[in-house]
Amino acid sequence: MRYIILTLTLLFSLSLHSQEFVIEDTDIIWDTNTMTIKGDVDGLSFDGKLTVKKIGYRDYHTLENESGSFALSFLTPPSKYSDKSLVSSIYISENSLKDLVKGIKKKNFAKLSMKYEKERPYVINKEVFDKKQKSEEQLQDNIQKYGGVYKVKIVRSSGISFDNQFGTLYITEAGITLKTEIYSMERVSGAYAMPITNEIKDGMFTGNLGKGTILYDNFTLSINDEGTAAGLTLATNSYKQMDTTTMILVEKTSGLE
Repeated sequence: MRYIILTLTLLFSLSLHSQEFVIEDTDIIWDTNTMTIKGDVDGLSFDGKLTVKKIGYRDYHTLENESGSFALSFLTPPSKYSDKSLVSSIYISENSLKDLVKGIKKKNFAKLSMKYEKERPYVINKEVFDKKQKSEEQLQDNIQKYGGVYKVKIVRSSGISFDNQFGTLYITEAGITLKTEIYSMERVSGAYAMPITNEIKDGMFTGNLGKGTILYDNFTLSINDEGTAAGLTLATNSYKQMDTTTMILVEKTSGLE
């Protein structure tokens, strides 16, 4: 019985855990469990609990303070399992809530000082948002740390081992390029993009391959902690087909310009 009570208590506490979303193009965070907002947009600051107000035929969740007024409507709460979700509408004004309500009813905001006015805007899962931001910062650190031109010795590619095969690896601000004399790997080039996991680690680069790569769609380049070896994995979007080239970083011939 005690175990059941503890389990139910844990499940209940998890269900009350805040679910936060960032309203696109703002710094406003919306907690859908507590129905509160906190943050700024274009000089207006909000921090408080939303109250329901009927405007026309629709329920809006509103907040008014000395900065201005906020109104949000949605049919269903945004999904905690999606990176971003659509809601019906969001309006933010420097005017009073009374004036904003009139504008919403008339669909006319010409006489109002609007700071945000969107039908079907996105709200972004804050956990995903924070993870992406952290990964973007890590990517920039990786570029600064490992960026440059390397002479590389190819150890293995497409399941074939090599004894005396060399190439050149370029890591730039925009992407990576590997040039070799291997027929299947003469030139592989791609631009940086966030992986499906939204996670980038130290020494890791991911992105989309250029149009010249026939078999594969994306790449992941990983450099070891010592900066002496690397692996370049090419894959299709479905990840049903993959190929990894391993190499030794013989020397760094130049850094980022």
